[in-house]
This record gives sequence, C-alpha cells and structure tokens, in this order.
Amino acid sequence: MNLDEPFYDYLMMLRTRIEAPTEEEIRRQLPRIERFLESKSDLNTYLGTILNIFELNLWSGWFGRDRSEIDPAICKIHQIRLLRLAADDLLALMSDPAYRYDPPEQPPVSVIIPAWNQWAFTRDTLATMFSKTVWPEYEVVVIDNGSEDDTPRELARLAPSERRLRVIRNGRNLGFSEANNQGVAAARFEHLIFLNNDVLIHSPDWIGQLMRSFLVHPRIGATGQFGVLDCFDGEREEYYQKVFFPAYSLPLSWVSGFNLLTTRRALRDAGGWRGDLYGVAGYEDIHLGYAMRQAGWIPVSPCELPVIEHLIGQTRFTDAGRAFVAANSPCEDKHKIFCRFFGSRQFRPAA
Repeated sequence: MNLDEPFYDYLMMLRTRIEAPTEEEIRRQLPRIERFLESKSDLNTYLGTILNIFELNLWSGWFGRDRSEIDPAICKIHQIRLLRLAADDLLALMSDPAYRYDPPEQPPVSVIIPAWNQWAFTRDTLATMFSKTVWPEYEVVVIDNGSEDDTPRELARLAPSERRLRVIRNGRNLGFSEANNQGVAAARFEHLIFLNNDVLIHSPDWIGQLMRSFLVHPRIGATGQFGVLDCFDGEREEYYQKVFFPAYSLPLSWVSGFNLLTTRRALRDAGGWRGDLYGVAGYEDIHLGYAMRQAGWIPVSPCELPVIEHLIGQTRFTDAGRAFVAANSPCEDKHKIFCRFFGSRQFRPAA
C-alpha cells in the first residue's frame, strides 16, 4: 500500500475541497465526489460495504429510526462527512514515516474481564475465548467483583484446568473502573485488552484484527470494536458510533470499554480508569479516550472488523445492577464532571 493510492488522494480531496463537515456543503460537492468514486473501484467497494451494514457508522440523528426510513443517498453523504471529520488526523498518520501498513509483531496480551454475578454470561465469554482465540500468547485475568451467585465457585473450579486464566476475588463490588485497575496491576504484559463479561467471541483472530490496527503507528493509544467520533458544527453536538472503514484505522474520539485494546503506558499517561470521578459505572471510557488524546495518544477504529457479539449490559441493566449503579454514582451529572476536564464532547484533531 503506497501513499499515492486512491484513498489517500480521496482524503486529500475531501480536506481541500470541503471546507466544513456539513451536510449542505457535502451535497454541493456530491456530484464531483461521485465522479471521483466511479474511477476508483476499490474505494467504491469500501463505500458499498459500509453502506450495506447500517449498524456501522451510525449517525446520532438516526437513533430510534428504522433502517427502511434511511435514504441510501443520505447514508452515503454521512459516510463522506465522517471521512471528512477524520481526514486531517488520518492523513497525518498515513504520511508519517513511522506508519506501518503491515505490522509484524505479535506481542503477548493480557485480557482483563470484570465480572459481577451472571455466571452464565461469564462462562460463555470464557468458553468462546478459550475455544476460538488463535493469538500465540495471552492470559485472561478475571476480577470477580464480590459475586454472590455461582461465579466464585465455578471460577475456582475452572482455573486449575486453564493455564491462561487467573482470578482475583473481591469481597464486595468495587465497580467497573476499580476492577479494571486491579486487572492492570495484576497483568503480566504491556498490551492490555479490556473485555466485558457478556460478550461472545466469533472471530478466532479477533486479537490479531485489533492488533493490526493498533500497531500501525507508535502514537496509537487504543482501538476496539465500538468506536465513537464526536463532532460539533458550531450549533449542535453530534456523533458517529461504531465507526469502521475497511482497511483503515480512523482516528476516533473514544472507544467503548466493553472491548478496548491499549497499553499500560498509554493507560498510565491518560490517568487510568477514573472510577474516582464517575462512580462504579458510566462515562469512564469516554473520559479515557479524551484523556488519551490530551496526553498525545490517538484512539482509532479497527481496520478489520472483529466479530465480537456484545450482549450489552447483562449485569449492569438488571434491577440489582441499576440499583447498585444509582447508589454508587456521584450526585453531580456525569457529563458535567466530564466537561470540567474537556469541555463539550467536541472532536479536536490530535495530530
């Protein structure tokens, strides 16, 4: 892959010809962009791929709407708008001599999984991981956050037969952030993957898919399946979530904590998981992404999409989970806490 490839030219065109990432400006440029795309078959394939998967690159204005309500032309406009937002950072990464398209390393990885009750979900997460993962060297650190169901007994039974598994047992629930920080302290390796206990691994090479995005540049600080790009047009705040563009690591605002690859160094520079600010759950991953960017690290989307099924909050969104989070969260609104550090959730180029 060379820097004079069609995608690089396309990003340059977006940056120089579209002065603002607004829908109106993109509409005016759309005929010219479409003519450009017609001559770049690979790029057209990329756009076609993401246009056909509505759940990817989901604009906040589409939330709550049925897929059948979305005009494909509007969808294409938003893909272009997303790329315009990311173009400056991505061009800076791609033009840097340190950027590597085919990173050769396969570093060992520590996978950190907090768990609180819901043993059936933790069991399935571990089962799919150990049966499917093909990465050469990894360990799994499960932090049992004071579970009162079968979790302690079953983890104790499983650990002796699975050499890659280590278990930390807390007498009470210390929350998501504190459990993650405990996992970091116990982890043996520099590269860390944070994973919720309600996921199912479907891609055997899921660690490789994340790592090939992470290792393309030394300033990349995080990647993961669910990335978010915040934007602010001067009047209102919007964002894209599940940001993905095939074959390219797009700079993001933050990566969801349910599946996040980082390093011990980047995490330390960003101040770690801040449960001291946000309580036991909520907003920590958003804060972490912005803190990484502030510290000079760049979160990016994966260039390949790992198939990791997230069952979404199977612990937190039980009645007991909601009550626990409500009772152990700060009285102040979490967004206001965030704004004290970073202002509005506005995307700012890192490069």
